[in-house]
Amino acid sequence: MGLEDIFGKEIKGARQLGEYYLNLASKYDLDYLGGDGIFLVLANKRLSEDADHRKKDTPPWPGIKIHSPLSVEMYNVLRSYDFIQMLKNGEIDGIKVYQYGDDDPFLKPKEVTIYISLDSMPNLGKLLNILEKNGIFIQPALSSYYQQGYKMVLLNKMSIAPYAGVFARFSADFTEKMNIDAIKNIRDSMMANIDTNDINNYLEQVRRIDDDITAKYRSKIDDRVWRAAVDISRPRIVGVPRSWLLYNQYNLDEILRNSDASLKDFYYKLWKNADPKELLRYSPTIYTFITLKEIGGTIVPIQI
Repeated sequence: MGLEDIFGKEIKGARQLGEYYLNLASKYDLDYLGGDGIFLVLANKRLSEDADHRKKDTPPWPGIKIHSPLSVEMYNVLRSYDFIQMLKNGEIDGIKVYQYGDDDPFLKPKEVTIYISLDSMPNLGKLLNILEKNGIFIQPALSSYYQQGYKMVLLNKMSIAPYAGVFARFSADFTEKMNIDAIKNIRDSMMANIDTNDINNYLEQVRRIDDDITAKYRSKIDDRVWRAAVDISRPRIVGVPRSWLLYNQYNLDEILRNSDASLKDFYYKLWKNADPKELLRYSPTIYTFITLKEIGGTIVPIQI
């Protein structure tokens, strides 16, 4: 049962949660951002600084985003002593909470987001134990396939507690500063300065701009690309084992080059808002170099 079922469309419990975290942020020197029915609390100061949209050319912040409906159980997690200690100690990087219910079933699972950067992944098992302690039954369900006899684990969408609607996605960049719309705006601005009198020179400049934009910003694509991996297309985001890396160490450059070419093609189609049927033709394998480990009896992704 969600809090909106108890309090109505306006999730009053979430509003109270926002006030509670505002006080916590002030007391423990956490960064709090609120507005438009959302509040965000960041414990990672470097992430908070890089998320400032006045700063340019910040590095991407990859990691795992855990998504959950704002259920009574998740509300209790966010108010629990153990969770708050993790946030205070910087063992997780931050949280985002929507303070209003939404009729869109695709948005509802994102009412709560917990940010776990690569450096924080060793703490993921501890976080999952807190969820279970507060009534969220943890039952990870990761898909996998075999390649050259090695088990490759799919990270497209990682179910954590299927009955509670809790899952995780790999995120290319928590700051979301270089999203697809932002890249399109940059390209449009550059295109506006092209000399259109010479058609051959015009086409060459367009090609050069496309290459430059892709080379500079592809590593900062927002989560739309990763959501598309499970929602509208078939690319595979995989965590590879060390043994696979060792086995392929002599041809890894070629493997990654082929994967990058396929991903680049898919990215362009997505950028240009191609028909979803068109995107279904692309199935690149995106190698994340994240492996798995058992922590506290739970299999979780960690940084290699």
